[in-house]
Amino acid sequence: MTLLSRIFRSESLLYVLWANELIRLIWAPQALQAASGWLMIAYAALSLRHVRSGTLILCLPLASIAAILATLFNQWSRVLAGFENAAVFMAFFGSIVLLRALADRRREISTARSLFDGLRPDQTNGAFLVGAHLIGSILVVGVMAILAPILKNDADDTVRRRAAEASQRGMCLAPLWSPFWVASAFATQQIPNVPAWEIMALGLCMAAIGLVTSHAIYARGVGFPDLWNALKGFAPILPAVALCALMIAALSGLAGLGTLKALIATVPILALLT
Repeated sequence: MTLLSRIFRSESLLYVLWANELIRLIWAPQALQAASGWLMIAYAALSLRHVRSGTLILCLPLASIAAILATLFNQWSRVLAGFENAAVFMAFFGSIVLLRALADRRREISTARSLFDGLRPDQTNGAFLVGAHLIGSILVVGVMAILAPILKNDADDTVRRRAAEASQRGMCLAPLWSPFWVASAFATQQIPNVPAWEIMALGLCMAAIGLVTSHAIYARGVGFPDLWNALKGFAPILPAVALCALMIAALSGLAGLGTLKALIATVPILALLT
C-alpha cells in the first residue's frame, strides 16, 4: 500500500508528464498527445487534496461551467484538447525544478551569492528588480530558479519574500517588449502592419518607466552607484545565462519551437553538458 501511494502521487505523475512532453518535442504521434491529456486530468485529480480552499472556490465554479457548456454543445473533445495543450506547462515546471537544481550546484551561483552577502537588503532588492527583468526577458519565469539560490542560505522568510516580490515586479515588466514572452509574440502577430521593432521600442520605454517607478517606491534609498555595485553581483552568472539564451534562440529559430518548448528542451541539454 505504501509503495502504491508513493507511485500514484501528483509529484510522480509530473515526471511522467515531463518525459512525455520531452519525447513529443522530437516525436509526436497521436497516442502521446492523447496520453498527455489524460495524464493532465489524472494530475489535476491527484493535486486536488493539495489545493487551497480559496483556489477551489475559484476553480470549481469554472470547471462546472465548462462541464455544462461541453455537455450542452457536445464539445468534450475540446476539453480534452485543452488538457493536452496544458501539459506543456507541467513539463515547463519540471524543467524549472531541474534548472533550480543545476543552479544550486554551479560555482558561479556560489560566487554571486558571496558578492551579494555584503549588500544591504534594499540593494539586493533593487538588483533583483533589474536582474529579474533582464534575465527574465529571455528565461521567462525560469529567472526565479536562477535568482533564488543567490540569496544567503540562512536568509529568513521576510528577506526571501521581499526578494521574490522585487523579482516578480521586474520579471512581469518583461512581456511588454521581450519577444521571448508569449504575450509579446502574440501581440506582434495580431498587428502585422506594425513593425516588431516599434512594438519592442514602445514596450521597452513602458518597462523602463515601470522599473524606475518600482525602484522609487520600494528602494528609494538606493542610489545609482549602490544599484550599479549590486548589479555587479550578477557578473559571474552572465556567461551561463548568455549560453542558455543562445540555445533557446537557436532551438526557436532552427527547430521552430516556441519559447516555452525551447526552454523545456534546453534545460536537460544544459544538465548533460554540465
